[in-house]
Amino acid sequence: MENNLEIRKLHLKFIAGDCTLEEVGKVVQYFQAAKQTDDFPSVVDVLALIEKTPKVDETASKLIVRRILSDSKSATVFKRNLWKYASIAAFFIGLIGLGIFYQQIGFDDLNDIVIPGNAAITLELDNGEIKVIDENGSEAIVTASGKVIGQQNKTKLKYEGEKKLNELTYNTLTVPYGKRFDIELSDGTVVYLNAGSSIKYPVSFIEGLKRQVFLTGEAYLEVARNVDNPFIVNADELNVQVLGTKFNISNYPEDKRAEVVLVEGSVGMYRDNENFDKSKNVVLLPGLKGSFDENTLEIETKEVSTKVYTAWVSGELVFRNMTFDNILKKLERTYNVTIYNGNRILGRKPFNASFKDRDINEVLQSFKKHYGIEYSIINNEVKIN
Repeated sequence: MENNLEIRKLHLKFIAGDCTLEEVGKVVQYFQAAKQTDDFPSVVDVLALIEKTPKVDETASKLIVRRILSDSKSATVFKRNLWKYASIAAFFIGLIGLGIFYQQIGFDDLNDIVIPGNAAITLELDNGEIKVIDENGSEAIVTASGKVIGQQNKTKLKYEGEKKLNELTYNTLTVPYGKRFDIELSDGTVVYLNAGSSIKYPVSFIEGLKRQVFLTGEAYLEVARNVDNPFIVNADELNVQVLGTKFNISNYPEDKRAEVVLVEGSVGMYRDNENFDKSKNVVLLPGLKGSFDENTLEIETKEVSTKVYTAWVSGELVFRNMTFDNILKKLERTYNVTIYNGNRILGRKPFNASFKDRDINEVLQSFKKHYGIEYSIINNEVKIN
């Protein structure tokens, strides 16, 4: 903990609630040393104290502390002598709320570090009820009538194919910026949902009917083959029909173009008010990208490197000959930050870059180092100069 940059990074992770148990221990040790007392409560103590307070009285500062150990709920909670620390814990919470905490832990200026936002993944059930998904938890998925139809295990939902329903009922999964989630549908189709995306899908497909889902945002699909029941992804005015294949589809509203990149098999692209006809409609083969223009309603195709469009599934960002403005859009979605570009000439320039397991601060530093880009930061907002 002697390196100042290491301290700053670790404390930032601590505030965002992303520390491992070992890292939390280092931060607590540092903070205890700064307070010059062995009697100061641990982070676990403070979290336990907050759990005992009425939830209706939660403030933003309490929520910050509540998230500190969100990835380690199985940790032992040390309750011994807890209430002896009540006044100190209240002081600790107050420091966070006033911003004094930043000074106490050894870094006065956070203006060169981005603090990503945090929003919840939600699941809308067939009766309209909206559930918040705990990414570290496990829970059964049930219909309005109480029938168990699937299981959530951390960042994946899996629906049970053997439990057929008499009519189509839908769930809708919404993933905010900064997060990802996977679903295995009742037919065995796997959907990897990217940040800022939403998908509406039947909890169970009915034999003899088309398997259709509705997507906003971006997803990579591995579709289970069923010749008698084609699989259709609706992306607003575009339909993509497959029998069994692997492909990526991007349909973010602000992009004004829906793009389909085929990895395996074949897919047909056609207007949502049409019936698919392979003799008239566009059919993609592996290695092709189809782009649907929402204004002209035309579909263009070209050969591409599929890895560029599917790398996000394995946690990698790949930009090839992409304008800086479009790169910034992807960074906003991936890291849940807001980026303002004050340099319009720079925004139109194409760039190449690749990042694997990097946080937003490292990405920005890389652009600064290799391309001379200047920026400033306030909390989770970045301004490109």
